[in-house]
Amino acid sequence: MAMSQAEMVQKARVRALSDSLQVYRIADGVYVVPAKSNPGEAYTVTVQADGQPSCTCPGAVNRGVC
Repeated sequence: MAMSQAEMVQKARVRALSDSLQVYRIADGVYVVPAKSNPGEAYTVTVQADGQPSCTCPGAVNRGVC
């Protein structure tokens, strides 16, 4: 059974916290997060005015969730 969007978002949040990911704020609502699985790579997370995040990581690009 496929996970719902809400379940995938929650799983991503838990993983980010448990992996102790470093998050770097580069502007209001714009953050850079180093890739855990690809050293030397980083992804941009942008938080829209409505609070919805978008990310450039493959998971977000391909599945809509980091």
